[in-house]
Amino acid sequence: MIFAIKTLNTSIEITACYFNDAGEAAAPDTSAKVRVYPANSDTETVAETNMTVKDSETGFYKYVWDITSVTAGYYIAFVKFVDAGKTITTQQPILIADTL
Repeated sequence: MIFAIKTLNTSIEITACYFNDAGEAAAPDTSAKVRVYPANSDTETVAETNMTVKDSETGFYKYVWDITSVTAGYYIAFVKFVDAGKTITTQQPILIADTL
């Protein structure tokens, strides 16, 4: 889970690692994307966007999300990797609070 306090953080880093079928860290051949939804809504807060490579040797990707204008609450980040025609997805919960 990612936890952010808006009085301390202006952005958060959503991260994910990709591993190929052999279990090795790898770069997906097509894409690494993320989208974010409030936990109680079907309306995207962050439309599908590319993640950037943080470390290609470890398959580590990131997306920096500016939360200054985001309403405090619970969100879910959906990460999607596409490689060799296969789609691999994962989820990451996010809690944003106004203050402690």
